[in-house]
Amino acid sequence: MSTSTALANFQSALESAIALHSLETTVSPEDPPRAEKQALVSGLRGGAAVLMVAAFESFLEDVIVERLTLIADGPRLGPGIDRPAVMLVESAIRTLKKALQEEGSKSERLGFLRSAARRVLDGVLAVDLLSESQSNPNGVVVDQLFAKLGISGVLIGASSSYAARLGRPLPTSFARDKLTEIVNRRHRVAHTGRALDIAKADLVEASDFLLFLALHLDRVLARLVDRILKRTSSVHVPDATSDLDAGLEVAGPLLAQLF
Repeated sequence: MSTSTALANFQSALESAIALHSLETTVSPEDPPRAEKQALVSGLRGGAAVLMVAAFESFLEDVIVERLTLIADGPRLGPGIDRPAVMLVESAIRTLKKALQEEGSKSERLGFLRSAARRVLDGVLAVDLLSESQSNPNGVVVDQLFAKLGISGVLIGASSSYAARLGRPLPTSFARDKLTEIVNRRHRVAHTGRALDIAKADLVEASDFLLFLALHLDRVLARLVDRILKRTSSVHVPDATSDLDAGLEVAGPLLAQLF
C-alpha cells in the first residue's frame, strides 16, 4: 500500500518545524532560556507550534481529496461498488448547501442548483467539501470528519496504534485529546503571541505524534478506498497498525531529527 502525495508533502512541511527545534538547541541550549534569549526562544517555539498544525491541517484536507478522488465519480465506478451511505448523504448535503449559497441572478442560481442536483443524482462525491476542517483540525473535528466518510472511531484506532508503538497502555481518548491539545496550543500562540510557556519536550512530542497520526490517517483512508473498489462487504476500518510499521520506517530519518 503506497503512501499518498499528501503525506509526503506533510513530511516536508513538518521538517520546517523540526528545523526550529534544532535551531533552538544550537542558539539556546539552556531550558529555561537565559533572559537575553527568551524573545528568540519564544519566537522559535511559537513558530514551530504554528507551523506543525498548519502542515497537519493542509495534510488532512489534501489526503481526503487525494484518496477519495479514486471513488468520487459514481458513473465511472460501475455496478456493485458501494460507497458508505453516510458519505454519500454528507456529500449531497454539502453540494446542495454550497449551490444555495452561490451568488448571481435568479437564472444563474437556478443553474447552480440544477448542476448540483445532477451531481448528487449521479453519485459524484464533492471531495473538496468533504475534506473541510474549518481551520480547526482538533480531535473532535477529525473524528467527526472521518465518521462522515463512514469510518467510525478513527482516533480510537490511532490511540491503540500509538500505544503499541510506545509499548505502554494509553486511554482510548488519547489521540483525540492529544490532537486537541496541540491545536489549542497553536491557537494560544496565534492569539497571544506568547510561547515561552510551551515546553521544548511538548513540541518534540507533538511533532512525533502528528507524523504518526498522519501515517495512520493515510493508511485508514487507503484501506477504505481499497475495500470499496474491491467490493468488500464492510467499509469499517478500525486501525492500520500493521501498515504503520512500514510507513514509520520511511519516516525514520525525519523522526530521528526529533531526538
